[in-house]
Amino acid sequence: GSYTDISIHVNISVPSFYRVVWETIDAINSSNELAMHFPQTNTECFSASEAFKRISYKSAITNCVSVIDGYNPEIHCPPKKKVGNVRAFFSGHKQKDCVNDQAAVDAYCRFQ
Repeated sequence: GSYTDISIHVNISVPSFYRVVWETIDAINSSNELAMHFPQTNTECFSASEAFKRISYKSAITNCVSVIDGYNPEIHCPPKKKVGNVRAFFSGHKQKDCVNDQAAVDAYCRFQ
């Protein structure tokens, strides 16, 4: 929901809403249990590959340590004074201004 809807629903001010959001983000980012980790060693790569093999139909996915997907949310292009190259925000494929967000996950859909 929107920050205004949430603020009204839980009866907090907009500044309090954003304080809670940033406190939550800081807690997630400082958590070792939730830390992102991309396989670095041969052993880690083998283990990640075996996990994909185990979850795939008839072990069809082999030698895969991560999967990547992306999303292009539409944006209002920032003014040229702020970013310089406004053309960099335009996607010829999508025919709109957007940013290219990509994420990698392991076999258990955990961000790497």
